[in-house]
Amino acid sequence: MIRAARLTILAAFAAGLLAGCRPSVEDVCEDLSDQCSETTFSECLFEGESLEQQAHSIGCDEQFDAYIDCASDAVCAWEPLCETQRIDLLECGAVF
Repeated sequence: MIRAARLTILAAFAAGLLAGCRPSVEDVCEDLSDQCSETTFSECLFEGESLEQQAHSIGCDEQFDAYIDCASDAVCAWEPLCETQRIDLLECGAVF
């Protein structure tokens, strides 16, 4: 279950470039794979692309952006620190 949750949040990071000065999902995946032993870049990128596309298609861009911003700041501690943003994304309709 924890692995699935981690993969889910990693997916948020891997979804491509975000607008403006925000960190890209690719950048976050690179940071996670470099700093967190349980993260692989390719898995993060694949899942992130899927989550970003889903969030965009259901109008949850703002929630997705907040989630990726949080993960960028939290790095390896993203799971507990970004739970509020994850819940907001879930409540918007995203499926992890």
